[in-house]
Amino acid sequence: EREASEYDLYRMEIRVDTKNNDLTCVQQVEWTNRTGAEAGEAVFRMYPNALTHGSDSPVANLDKVFPNGADTLGIEISRVLVGGAAVTWTLDGKLGTTLRVPFEEPLQDGASAEITISWSLRLPKGFYPLSYSATGIQAAWFYPVSAVFTEGKWALTDVAQSGAYPWYYPAADYEAVIRVVGDEYSLCSTGKAENVSKQGEETVYSVSASAARDFAFCVTGHEKSATQTTQSGVSILARAQYNDRSRDLAGTAAKLVAFYEGYLGPFPGEELELVQTTLIGGTSVHAGLIMVDTALFSGKQAELDAQIAFAVARQWLGCSVGAGFADDRDLLIPMAQFMAYLYLDQTNSASADTALALPGAKTMKDLRTSIGTSRFDPALLSLCTERAGKKCAAEDFAALCGDSEAEVRRALGR
Repeated sequence: EREASEYDLYRMEIRVDTKNNDLTCVQQVEWTNRTGAEAGEAVFRMYPNALTHGSDSPVANLDKVFPNGADTLGIEISRVLVGGAAVTWTLDGKLGTTLRVPFEEPLQDGASAEITISWSLRLPKGFYPLSYSATGIQAAWFYPVSAVFTEGKWALTDVAQSGAYPWYYPAADYEAVIRVVGDEYSLCSTGKAENVSKQGEETVYSVSASAARDFAFCVTGHEKSATQTTQSGVSILARAQYNDRSRDLAGTAAKLVAFYEGYLGPFPGEELELVQTTLIGGTSVHAGLIMVDTALFSGKQAELDAQIAFAVARQWLGCSVGAGFADDRDLLIPMAQFMAYLYLDQTNSASADTALALPGAKTMKDLRTSIGTSRFDPALLSLCTERAGKKCAAEDFAALCGDSEAEVRRALGR
């Protein structure tokens, strides 16, 4: 029996069809009412549905990202059960991204319900964290995820308003079984693979993750891999096209984790996996998983250094702490950019200037200089400790800075 948790639990049985590039899933959620009142329904967000709207899809450079168009029907639901009984679910929202699951009787605050959603998703061909390409399948933001209830209402910001990426993703616990047909692919994912087995033509991965902001995976054709283990016991795995790339990725990530733990506290997980993919952009960061665009390896070394340093810092500042785009934009992305600069300034000054040119890095650097490391650094560590798995905002960091709170609020536009 599972111990009581402050997080919802997602149990997902996922089958990956690498020939037709689609996913099928039976998703069971132990959903807890945290609204502070009776709830007549549970609300989920479905990001893939936002890609079904052609030129209105919230993707920058749509024609480059999806040269053949975002050819998907979004998440297709076959049935929804609450406590084992079928219910009539509904979709709404500008892009059909909000799933509402009704309860037969109002659910009391603090009470839980078992919700089962059976669904399928045809992946679009393209260069995106949710797509397939010649190297395999990238599956991020691919499943119905519980909406966040905040300030007395559901946070249902339209995806286009949030800068093209998903809105609010609360931390949750995951137990996933992922079935992949074919021996030519390997799996990289959020969380830890507890067991890997063969069942006929399928490779079956049993994966678990705790307090992860989102769950993502890659089914990759890259065979070259390298592993490192940090002194604190974090396992690092990298997969790439060439041996030297995988070794460099794993080695760099291990050094970054060790450096950041001195400022941000223990790494928020047991494993970190990095995989070379084909994207439009630098990196796509998810809890325990970093997708690295192939183009970074043929560009300037300083850009690669800055992007990887930023992506690893995001494991704390965004994947563990925080639950929404506004958190990221105002505090967490700038803070992760500054941490990338801080690391490179002490290890590779040639790349530090590239990191400092990132929009938020200089703001945080100047703030740290202004209020002093004796206030800034403990506040940052407290942020990662106290807000792990929770929404946070610039105001939360400012409050942790004690006598410097007013100065921090001014610097962060608060």
